Amino acid sequence: MKLASLKEGQFVETGGYYTKGDAGQAKYLIVAAQAADGYGDHTLANGTVAVLQIGEGLVSIDTFGADPLDTIDSRAAIIAAATHTESINGTLVGSGVYKVSSTMSIPACNISGNITINVSGVTPVSYYISVGALPKQILGQALAVKGENTITLNTGSTSNVSAGDVIMLNNSQDNSFSGFRPNYREGEFSVVSEVVGANELRVDTELFASYAGFSNTKVATVTMATVDISGISVITDETVDNLVPLLQFVGLHKSKISKLRVDGNMYANIQFRSCFDCSIDSIFSRSVQTTLSGDDYAVRVLDSQQLNFSKLSLTSPRHAFTGSASGGADTVVNREIIVSNSYIKTTGEGQQPALDLHGNSEYCTFHNNEVFGGIEIRGNHNVVTNNRVTCSTLTNSPMIYMTELKGFEHNIHDNTLIFKGTPSDTVRGVILDCGGNSDELSALTTDGGTLSFNNNKANLAFDAGSTGVAIRIVNKGCTADTNIVMDGNELLATVSNNDLQIIIAHSSGTPFKSIIDNPTKITNIRRSYTGVNGGKLPSISISGGEIIGGLSTQVNIDYASDVTLTGGLYKEGVSGGIKVNVRDRVGKVLIDGVKVLDHLTTAQAGDTSSGIFVTLAETVMINTAIIGTANTSSYRYRVTNCDTFAVGNNFTFGTGADSYSSVTNPIVNL
Repeated sequence: MKLASLKEGQFVETGGYYTKGDAGQAKYLIVAAQAADGYGDHTLANGTVAVLQIGEGLVSIDTFGADPLDTIDSRAAIIAAATHTESINGTLVGSGVYKVSSTMSIPACNISGNITINVSGVTPVSYYISVGALPKQILGQALAVKGENTITLNTGSTSNVSAGDVIMLNNSQDNSFSGFRPNYREGEFSVVSEVVGANELRVDTELFASYAGFSNTKVATVTMATVDISGISVITDETVDNLVPLLQFVGLHKSKISKLRVDGNMYANIQFRSCFDCSIDSIFSRSVQTTLSGDDYAVRVLDSQQLNFSKLSLTSPRHAFTGSASGGADTVVNREIIVSNSYIKTTGEGQQPALDLHGNSEYCTFHNNEVFGGIEIRGNHNVVTNNRVTCSTLTNSPMIYMTELKGFEHNIHDNTLIFKGTPSDTVRGVILDCGGNSDELSALTTDGGTLSFNNNKANLAFDAGSTGVAIRIVNKGCTADTNIVMDGNELLATVSNNDLQIIIAHSSGTPFKSIIDNPTKITNIRRSYTGVNGGKLPSISISGGEIIGGLSTQVNIDYASDVTLTGGLYKEGVSGGIKVNVRDRVGKVLIDGVKVLDHLTTAQAGDTSSGIFVTLAETVMINTAIIGTANTSSYRYRVTNCDTFAVGNNFTFGTGADSYSSVTNPIVNL
């Protein structure tokens, strides 16, 4: 056709782009000489131009010269087709395998079809395939208050801002969101609801953070695309991780992305960067990297907000799904990221949890997922619910791992947690770990809150003779008010001769304000709640539950002020049932309605082998308790070195004795 001399006003139909029948057939209108891109529109021999006719907004990449048979380099044709699609707000369509010879960036546009892009042989710079961009215009220095919806400019003007515009607030100062890493910087997206004046505007939601109006706190308008993208695959024969994403999406807002498939070896097979309020589903991404770079992800989220992921199938040697920070000028905290109804797996070589968010995250939710290799939560205000999490010796990761905590407000509930084998790490908690081997709850944790771990079911199918920690929560320097609530959990270790613990401890900072532990059932796991000299735990409340087995004292409390144990059945422990050491005779201990039975099945003696042992408290009350032992050399209950001890309405039996000593004011049999 290009060699023809056709007249203006003529319509021409071709049988193909390169050859007849090659899927590039199209209809053209002949017009006078004008600009032509050489892919969709073509200049003819006589100077006229054949203008591609687009029917119903559907733009076929084949009609721009893309080759669906994976033989000709289709990079330029795809770029031209996407550019044209964006300009008419159409939909880019195609079906086949399209080869590209170098890194390719296309504008965000609607895409539908079955488009496979082959990037084999490409030498990337910062990505292989990128869709979208994030143009921005700085308005000025931002002055705003957390929880409000008004933004004032100290410098600059709102003259070019309209209602409905997307804005980005950013604090470029290192650690402005969290002190754990310099690139955890504060930032957020919002939508303008009203321009109030020359230096003031309002947004449609309350702000997540405050901005001081200094040179490092800026507000900018950003141009984001709203598109519907479905049916993209990327393939490569590359075996070396080039530390760039294979497929990335940038600057999308209120978009829908679905039916993506990537098999690759890159540090991020699929990456979503600077995206806001998008729905993403039906993604298959498998990273088969064997030479780990430290950044090997099936899906990665950067600087994004309000992304809803579902129906993912992800596999990677490290984090199969992760959210992290770019550290660039456009940093936004990863907020309101949801991952649901997905299959997420780590193959274990990276020894990292499969589902992860870094410390620049808030208000994120993981629910109804099948996870192989553990879940890691950081930042603050996160929810983990109704997931099935399976770990093994291969992955060697806590099933719930808490690190880089900006705050302590997290809700972990109604999960099924399974560990098979014996973990090689005996320091971190297998079910839940917070501070087991690092200072994750530390002076850098500036926001307080309540960690809620409720209604979870854990099964630890350890090998026989194992030792380790089931749950470890340690404060190593946080001075904010923190609380722990563990309610309705069923924690089962299936092998009785393992020595497993639940450890909740204060090391430094401000002690946990309150600890509430109301289990449903615990087998073969002993519990320890420990403060330090000068840092006692102020309030511990333990109630209910069936507590079976354990190689040492089933509940051990040390350095605590006010302790309440109500209800609960403690039985078949090898050593004592309940031990409380207040330490300085300043504190109260109430034990009411508990049953401590069938302890000391092996010959042991001494205070710590008692059914109930309390020492160095101000006031001790044991009431309506049923206590029995199985060894003549132990005590059913023993109280020592206390100011006031009262016991009444108890039924004790067995061969052991009842004893109190060094009690200033004993009151027996109320």
